[in-house]
Amino acid sequence: MERGTTALRIALAQYEPSLLGDWREYVAKVTAWVQEAVGNGAGLLVFPEYGSLELVSLLPAGQRTDFRGELAGMAVFHDAFRELFGALALRHGCYLLAPTLPCRAADRGLWNRAYLFSPSGGVGYQDKLMLTRFEREATELRGGAGLRLFDTRFGRLAVLICYDSEFPLLARRCAEAGADLLLVPSCNGVPAGYHQVRIACRARALENQCLVAQSSLVGLAPWSRWIGVTVGAAGCYAPPDDADYPNGVVAEGAPDTVCWLFADLDLVRLRQVRRGGADTHLQDWAGQEWLAAAPLLTEPLP
Repeated sequence: MERGTTALRIALAQYEPSLLGDWREYVAKVTAWVQEAVGNGAGLLVFPEYGSLELVSLLPAGQRTDFRGELAGMAVFHDAFRELFGALALRHGCYLLAPTLPCRAADRGLWNRAYLFSPSGGVGYQDKLMLTRFEREATELRGGAGLRLFDTRFGRLAVLICYDSEFPLLARRCAEAGADLLLVPSCNGVPAGYHQVRIACRARALENQCLVAQSSLVGLAPWSRWIGVTVGAAGCYAPPDDADYPNGVVAEGAPDTVCWLFADLDLVRLRQVRRGGADTHLQDWAGQEWLAAAPLLTEPLP
């Protein structure tokens, strides 16, 4: 893969769900969002987890009475949803991570899936691997089977959907396989949940000397039991380094504000920091598998 040599402008959505009148209204809304981001120079756009569930407002009232009904009802939008976001990425010449969408495969349950569309018409996806307790107990969602890496014009990236970011070995596998950038679409109903993901993003950037970008669903959607209240902010994080980002923060949005957050990323500089920065976390971990099996002693100290 040929790595890019210029900076990348990324747009991270602080996206508010809307009460929609029809499908055309959804198309107009999403199109306007994409046009705004691309008009501001963004080459990679990241929408949040469960952002697609504003489409629940187009379902019959009987399908909006419980969590399972909402997720299952989203199947009717799947093909049109893929076509819409794929066409937008192609038309505007950008990479576009669409809001995650509940997807059904035959009779094997539901997956929370993030589709990544390329400016040349390509499409890939990542399923959420680690389900929260609520997802496991209140729905028929299932965790995905593995991680996927995406080679783009500017470098290699991976997607960790919300709770996935809180499990360090998932990010570690991606970084060891050459991922420079981790995308974290998120959806949280309480501030504690948002901060868990935010803290995880910052930790993953430090541990793996990579860039981590979080998008967030924000606002009220009283017609949906699933996304009735969402809070948070977008953020982009780097490994803390004296030369660039001493605190590891590239950019952070104002909490619960509807907007795009833009950040300019230099992936060439990131690779230089990995090789010659003050610390070399990613290199130092290589070959240290013994740490997982290191003796662990408990000593009484009365």
